Amino acid sequence: MPSPSNAFIDLLSGKSPEAIYDALHAARYLSTAALQAPPQVLELIKTTMLSYRQRLLFPAKKLERVARALADADYLNESGMRLYTGEEV
Repeated sequence: MPSPSNAFIDLLSGKSPEAIYDALHAARYLSTAALQAPPQVLELIKTTMLSYRQRLLFPAKKLERVARALADADYLNESGMRLYTGEEV
């Protein structure tokens, strides 16, 4: 999986897990699986953020790992993946 684009990281930046989900939802970047299972998506975001917070990573690195986890879990639709890869800015 390639690294997420700066535009994708900017979308996640400075937000709580709930706000990350809301931003992805509002932008219509979530897959059908993510829309059908908001609690699981939120849990993935929270778990990823917490596990990397404990490792004292810089915020951008933490968000990069959250972005990669969302992509790996197929929680991003085609438009979301285009933004993730930098094809849509």
